[in-house]
Amino acid sequence: MIDILMISLHVQYRQPAEPATIAQKGRDTVIRLRVKELAEARGFNQSSLSRASDVSFLTIKRIFRDPHKDVAMSTLEKLARALGVHVADLFEEIPDDDKGT
Repeated sequence: MIDILMISLHVQYRQPAEPATIAQKGRDTVIRLRVKELAEARGFNQSSLSRASDVSFLTIKRIFRDPHKDVAMSTLEKLARALGVHVADLFEEIPDDDKGT
């Protein structure tokens, strides 16, 4: 539970123009939201996910378009509940191969 909180706080306080990065065994990774993939796998489109989660359509649209977007913990909790997953399942760590470009 503490790891989830630390990740979400890191995502919330990153620089807006850059993806959140964390050091992992000497290699940088990027935290990415998997909301779009999870929603589509469960048959949700943006509109139906908005209704099911009680999150505004505009917020859902922004998350689908930018999976590195800053998102409040309360929003992540609503989305996870609507998708039937844990909040931690909404995150993915991917290598930051484009660092420095």
